[in-house]
Parts: sequence; structure tokens; C-alpha cells
Amino acid sequence: MIANQLRSQLSPLEEARVCRRLRTEHGLTLKGIAQHLQLKQARVRERLQILELPESLWPRISSGEIPVGAVAALVAIAKIAPGSRPRIATTRRPRSRTGSWGVPV
Repeated sequence: MIANQLRSQLSPLEEARVCRRLRTEHGLTLKGIAQHLQLKQARVRERLQILELPESLWPRISSGEIPVGAVAALVAIAKIAPGSRPRIATTRRPRSRTGSWGVPV
């Protein structure tokens, strides 16, 4: 229970670093890391993918500016076009406001 509370306070990047450490220092597999941390393997894989991105993006993932769900896509893009630097928009387009029937307000 304490481990769960501590884990909930970690950012995705911190979780990724813990997973990497368990893999490199203790030789655990993806499945072993998942069992040790009581996480799903998909979450462990997702966290480890964060570390495949350029370090310049890590703070933006930690802050939530880049959602963790977008990491896999960014990693795939990086593998398709190695050496290219992904450009992430820093501003968001305003959403159009509509009522419950889809009519502009």
C-alpha cells in the first residue's frame, strides 16, 4: 500500500527512470518490472518509451504538456525519420464553444 502511494506521487518520467534502473541494475525483464512494481506491462513499456525520446521533451512530458499517451506515436515518428527533431506545438487552438445540441454558443 505504501508503494502504491509513493508511485502515485511520481511523474511519468520518474516512473520511467525507476523502470530503467530495475532493468539495468537488476536485470529484470518487462514482465519482471511489471510484477515488481505491480503495474501492467503496457504501462512499463509506455514509461520506458519516454526515455527513447530526446531529453529536451522530458520536462514537457513531466509537466503534462505532452500527454503520456502521445509518447508511443512520437517514438514511432522518431524511428521512421531518425535525426529529425519532432516539433511540438506550444500553444493550443481554442475550442469552439457549442451547446448540448452542437449549436454554437
